[in-house]
Amino acid sequence: MPPQSRTQGKVSRVSKLRSSGGSVDEATWVGQTEVDPAHGTARVRVLQAFVPGQTVRIELPPVVDTTMTLTLGRSRENDVVLLDPTVSRQHALLVLRGSEVFVQRVAGSRGPIRVGESLMDGVEPVQIALGAPFALGDIVVIVREERRAPMPRTGSTPESGILHRSASMRAVLSLLARVADSPMPALVLGETGTGKELIARALHDGSSRARMAFLAVNCAALPAHLLEAELFGFERGAFSGAVASKPGLFEAAHKGTLLLDEVGELSMDVQAKLLRVLETGELLRLGSVKPRSVDVRVVSATHRDLASMVESGTFRRDLYYRIQGVTLTLPPLRERVDDIDVLAVHFARAVLRGAEPTFGVGVLEALRAYPWPGNVRELRTVIERSVLLSGNAHIEVGHLQLNPIVHPPQLASRPTMAPAAPSRMARPAPGERKTEQSLKDELRALEHARIADALEECGGNQSQAAILLGMPRRTLVARLAELGLTKGSVGKTRDEE
Repeated sequence: MPPQSRTQGKVSRVSKLRSSGGSVDEATWVGQTEVDPAHGTARVRVLQAFVPGQTVRIELPPVVDTTMTLTLGRSRENDVVLLDPTVSRQHALLVLRGSEVFVQRVAGSRGPIRVGESLMDGVEPVQIALGAPFALGDIVVIVREERRAPMPRTGSTPESGILHRSASMRAVLSLLARVADSPMPALVLGETGTGKELIARALHDGSSRARMAFLAVNCAALPAHLLEAELFGFERGAFSGAVASKPGLFEAAHKGTLLLDEVGELSMDVQAKLLRVLETGELLRLGSVKPRSVDVRVVSATHRDLASMVESGTFRRDLYYRIQGVTLTLPPLRERVDDIDVLAVHFARAVLRGAEPTFGVGVLEALRAYPWPGNVRELRTVIERSVLLSGNAHIEVGHLQLNPIVHPPQLASRPTMAPAAPSRMARPAPGERKTEQSLKDELRALEHARIADALEECGGNQSQAAILLGMPRRTLVARLAELGLTKGSVGKTRDEE
């Protein structure tokens, strides 16, 4: 075997993450890829490991003349970390010799390595054909080749993938380019659908962490106890059902970036634990007494007014000052009118698979005049629906089906209930004294009316209604169930009052 030279950095610290099945966790080695001049594409070698319930996908270093060796195993000290009980701490070596790929057992490892139908004996390297699977324990691994447009290198302008013409977005992306490579936490503010996760990804791709993992979690999607386990991990036996230890997202994103989407929905308990991790760089898994060091850049995103939440006592002041190291505020689409045309064409081309769309008289004018309460996400849905309804590449005004009654949302900072119009309040008769039960009934009726109004105004869209009411969507869904409100009963409820 020729002399080995280790890579200068790690490929990726890849952990076994919980997945809904069939998802792809992708980490990228950023470097100069080998470009095929005949096709104008880059040849990229990709390692895929099929962990139960998930596919781990990693781009390998580019083809070079020297030999490079990557370690695979369960220990976090490996270049490629596969957290599965059938994988040894240091299981195998992946040897990249020019365009050839070899697999080799680590001396002293007892972990089985199967190539095709054969079980490897000894520590001599065995050549693996591109696309041919081999197994480390129960984990099937494939190294294959892809052709694609070359990826930008680390340090390139991160705004290149974000379509824009407006001065307001140019200002945001100019700031993004200046702060992308900083380790300082970042806070991305903006209404729902403005592209906060896209900006977070651009921060990661424009930094020296781009070769490592970018992970994201929606803080509003999980109950507090599950979110805590997802973020910080847990040990075996930490709670009922914890049959094995599991690293959290902070550990999985070591040396990379973690996006905390909807950070304003964090419970106060989780806020306190998050603050400690940000302050000390250490975390405790649930059920553990051993601190673990992590190096993660945290990007937080929210549509809420965190400053108002701090004043109302629903968000920790110290955490607020910690996560807002750099603040990027995204303008709503109604303030980015110059971007609407280019975004509409882009979304239409995506549906038409590259074909050039055409727009009838008044289409672009209607798009520019609409207030877009759902921002870029709503624009994309409108364009995709319009292409479907048109049946071809020509879109007319009638295909848009814009909501005629909309009110643009604000950053949610107001209370969840506002006073109703006087006509909705049933006043007691003179001399009649309100009882505690009658007050409860009146408040329930008021809440019923306010939610029904919001749902009707938003055309039954629960997400927009939640924004209008200033409450999390999951809270609205719970109140709908308690009040017996359904989409079919909204109009009936209003008529009966």
